Amino acid sequence: MRGTASIKVKKPVEEVWKFISDLENGSQWLDGVSTIEPTSEGENAVGATFKTVYRFDGKSHETSYLLMAFEPPHRISYRVLGGPHPAFNRLELKSAGDSTEVKHMMEMDMDRRNLGAVTLGLGPLVRLSIMFKLRKDLKKLKVRLEAS
Repeated sequence: MRGTASIKVKKPVEEVWKFISDLENGSQWLDGVSTIEPTSEGENAVGATFKTVYRFDGKSHETSYLLMAFEPPHRISYRVLGGPHPAFNRLELKSAGDSTEVKHMMEMDMDRRNLGAVTLGLGPLVRLSIMFKLRKDLKKLKVRLEAS
C-alpha cells in the first residue's frame, strides 16, 4: 500500500536537507514520533540505525529505523522496522529557486493487519489515510522551517 505527498517549502534545498537529514529532528515534524535516537556509531550513512517512540492508537510503540539511502542534498530513505506500521519511506528534495519541493513517499508492508483491510475492500481508505498522514507531516515541516 503506497501513498505520496509533496509540498513547496520557502527555504533553499541545503537548509531543508540539513534539517531533514538530522533524523533526530523527526519528532518536530513526523506525526506521532516523540523521540528518535541513533543506535549505531558514526555519521548518518546507509546502514545507520535509529530507535523511535511512536504513538499510535493511544499506545506508545518502540520501533527502529534503518537508513537505506543517504544522498545529500536530494534523497533520504529509511525502513521502519516493527511497530504498528512497518514501512519504507523516501524523501526527495528538489531545488526550485529559493524554495524546495519536498516529496514524501511511504509504502506500507503488507502484513496480516494491512492485508486484512485490503481483503475487506478497505484498501482505498488505507491509501487515503497514508496520504493524509504524509500531507500532515509535510505541512508541519513547512511551518517549522519557514518559521525559522
